[in-house]
Parts: sequence; structure tokens; C-alpha cells
Amino acid sequence: MAPTSAQSLYSFTVQDKDAEALTFGCLASSLDQAKGLAARAGHRETLLLDIRPLEGVEIPEVARLLASRNLLVGADWLPLVDFMAGNLRLTEVGHAWILDVLPHKNPLAQNAPYAQAFLEPDGDIHVEIGPTQALSTHAPDNEELADWLGWKRPLDAGLPNFSRAFPPGTSVEFIAGTVIQALTTLFGFSTHDGFSAHHRFSQIKPVAGVERIDPGPDVTLLQPAFGLAGLHRVSFASVCAESRDFGHVTLTEGSS
Repeated sequence: MAPTSAQSLYSFTVQDKDAEALTFGCLASSLDQAKGLAARAGHRETLLLDIRPLEGVEIPEVARLLASRNLLVGADWLPLVDFMAGNLRLTEVGHAWILDVLPHKNPLAQNAPYAQAFLEPDGDIHVEIGPTQALSTHAPDNEELADWLGWKRPLDAGLPNFSRAFPPGTSVEFIAGTVIQALTTLFGFSTHDGFSAHHRFSQIKPVAGVERIDPGPDVTLLQPAFGLAGLHRVSFASVCAESRDFGHVTLTEGSS
């Protein structure tokens, strides 16, 4: 579902006896569409609480402007903001996406940074960044910095990553800017690096300012590789040359 100027934020109470959430919120262009999204989220009985226009970071243009003015993000990263907004939109509970970083010095590196997200039963977008063990490797006080940036510490072995929840209606552009800020600040994600993305229910496509990276004949990628046009320095050739004794190389998803 592509965003339109006619979209509003719909809020419901969930009245099912076995409900996974007490409330549900979503963006929709009509009440019927919002009820349909609630039904696909598994909520059979709902009561409409509120309908309101989008405001603040719910508005894509506002969120995009904030990202461009954020000293930890900036205008160079706007193509990735647009890439994520165009490809990683979550509209149904159970849908998820993964963004893997491909370090330019070694795009085949294990334990490279990543972000992943899924849509929760109440309409929140749950976002994680990782791997957690790489935080202190990049800088000893990174966990405290992650706290300051608004990320919650891992709960247990079942949820091993720093995470953050974005309420229903939050624009993908704002989520993208927040994720880029975390990856650059905490993990050293650079405009020289590449990235790949996975969304089970949509085909990933480049946008203006983002170009696809050809890995060459010796590498098989599970997902296409991309980089910021004119900025990335990703090359698989040198890595494959160092790994020539190991034959064909397959890049797997670091977040899986």
C-alpha cells in the first residue's frame, strides 16, 4: 500500500477475548480499508476510537527533512532513506524486513551490521539493530550511546539485539533516518559501504541515488547489493582474489 496524501491514522480498541493487543492503529485511506487491515492483523472485533490527519514525523516530507538536517545522518543518506521508504513498507502484521550492511573493505565479512523490523499486533513497528557483540568492538561506550539514542537494551537470549518501537503512523522515512543514525554512529556504517535488503512480500528495487552493485561471476548473492551512487566503494573483486583458494563464494544474510 503506497502512501497517499489522503491517508489518515485510524485507531481502534480490540474487543476479541483472545486478542494479542488491546489496541490497533494503522494508516489507511478509508474506514473500510482500515477495518480490513485490522482484520488481516487477526482482530475480529474492533471499535473505532479516532481518525486524524498525519502530523509531525508521520508526514514523509517532514521526516525526510529532519534526516537531511540531522548531523548524524545528513543529505548524503537521503537516497537510502528513499530506498527504505520505497521498498521496506510494512502494512500487515507478520511482515518483516532486513537491511544488511556490506562493508566496503570486505562485503563478505561475517557479523556485519544489520537492522531488521516487523509489524506488531498493535500496529507498532518493532526495529532491531545488531549484532550486539559488535557494539563494544566499535567503541567501548557504545551501549551507553545506544541508550542515549533511544534504543532499549536486549531483554534476553531470545531478543539479543537493541530495539526500538515506533507507534502506528510513523513514516518509514523517519524510521529509516533513525536506523541510519544508529548504524552510522554505533557501527561505523559509511557512505562508502553497500547494503542489501530483504522483504518477503516485495521485490527490492533501486531509487534515484542508489545503484545496484555487480558482485562479479565468483559471488552468488542471496539478495541484490546496492550502494549510494558516486559514493560507495564496494568491490567484491579484491575479496574474491584473497579467497580464490576457496572457490565460489556465497554471501548469506548476516541477520538470519
